[in-house]
Amino acid sequence: MGFCWGGEGCGRRTVEFVNGVERIDPSIEIVAVGCDFDPEWNFNMVRVAGEYIDCLPIHTCAFTERWGRAYEEPVAWPVAIEWNLRAIYRTAEAARRRYGAKHWIELAFDEWSVRHPEAQPPLFSQPTRARDAVLAGLVLNALRRLCRAVPVACFAQTVNVLPLILADDEGRVVLTPQ
Repeated sequence: MGFCWGGEGCGRRTVEFVNGVERIDPSIEIVAVGCDFDPEWNFNMVRVAGEYIDCLPIHTCAFTERWGRAYEEPVAWPVAIEWNLRAIYRTAEAARRRYGAKHWIELAFDEWSVRHPEAQPPLFSQPTRARDAVLAGLVLNALRRLCRAVPVACFAQTVNVLPLILADDEGRVVLTPQ
């Protein structure tokens, strides 16, 4: 559909898209375009397209450049992620209520991961560590607390890229600490 500037423009294009798609399948669920760092984008998306969308997707990658050997950063990331998801949900709810959208809108934390400096294109291979498992466990606990607002959550690039699972050409599989 092309690139949009801002939540309002993206909201208008979403409405156009939904109006076309619902003629073919009125039962379709619509996942809009959310933003994890711009509350105005999410507010305007819901203001313009709130009656048409079911879900706002959010992506977050925990970058580890400053982590060193400490556990403070990986333990802090899940707190920040939970705080951010709560703030995004409150923003969407405020826009929904203010503009009278009766349609319930949930969040989909549909892409989250841990990314180390070693993860470089094209394969984005990286080692995983016990502290990555601590971060993943804490994020999963946060998502359990947020399950009504965030019913969908997916770790990004599950196999071999920013991996949870490593697989080789012979079909052997190795699970990482996460």
